[in-house]
Amino acid sequence: MRPITAQPGHTEAEVIAALASRTFVYADCYTITPLVGSPLHYTNARRDITVVPLGGSIRQTYQSRNVLIKGLKAHTKIGVQVDEQQIQIDYTGETEYQGRLSWPRALLLGYLDGATIRRDRYIATEWGADLSYPWLGGMPWFDGTLTSLTDVGRQTATLNVKSAFNVLDRQMPQSLFTSRCKRVWGDAGCGVDRNLFATLITITSGTPTTSFLPWASATSDYVEGMVHMDNSDAVTRVRKILKIDGSGLYLASPLDFLPAVGQSFTAYEGCPGTASRCEDFHGSSWRDFFLGFDKVPVAESAV
Repeated sequence: MRPITAQPGHTEAEVIAALASRTFVYADCYTITPLVGSPLHYTNARRDITVVPLGGSIRQTYQSRNVLIKGLKAHTKIGVQVDEQQIQIDYTGETEYQGRLSWPRALLLGYLDGATIRRDRYIATEWGADLSYPWLGGMPWFDGTLTSLTDVGRQTATLNVKSAFNVLDRQMPQSLFTSRCKRVWGDAGCGVDRNLFATLITITSGTPTTSFLPWASATSDYVEGMVHMDNSDAVTRVRKILKIDGSGLYLASPLDFLPAVGQSFTAYEGCPGTASRCEDFHGSSWRDFFLGFDKVPVAESAV
């Protein structure tokens, strides 16, 4: 049996008695904790649920209806195995991620990359008028990490999830000594606001293709950067910039539509992970952010 945590004012025995009676009601509550930003709390119930989260001390309201999460089944296995599953997140076009971006845009921009997600089940004998009162206690159902996207649409997305045992499946040694910085450019550890190094461009001439965007003023600073482009369908295409010449940008992977003159896009500068580039962004304090070893000798060959 899964460990039971009683809600304030109740006991574990009350939860066990409710389960034994087979006349209980339950609600599944999901907590998504991104690497940057506040946690997100949702429930599959038809109305909001207010409980004290497992391991917490302050009541938290889990929102219903706006975002619906399907998946995260509870599996019981012998041994240490990484449980891999897929979940589906349904959202409406008006629903915003953390009150700032639409869910499709946030997912494609990587706001949930590396986020943790857990599913907890709370037990009550009946639904009451006071939503925080009837919940006797809860138990953990799944705890894991969002690893990758499978599909993103206007109203639904499919994501891959691995259980918390995933931390035991890492290659060793965990830390590698390389000359290139190991941070992701623009994340919290990097400390660079990518929006300060973004340029809005409108194609005014040339012949754009699915892999080439004309922009004569592009500089080498945009190599390994990103391009964000919309095609009037509320879904932002994100492509990596492979190289740049005097005529424009070459994309690492083609777009799924053919842009035309008049099309606008946002180009973000890139970072090759070098110490000199980090110094461009942070000045004299660059060593506080650089997570590489710029003195590592280069590879040599012997004859």
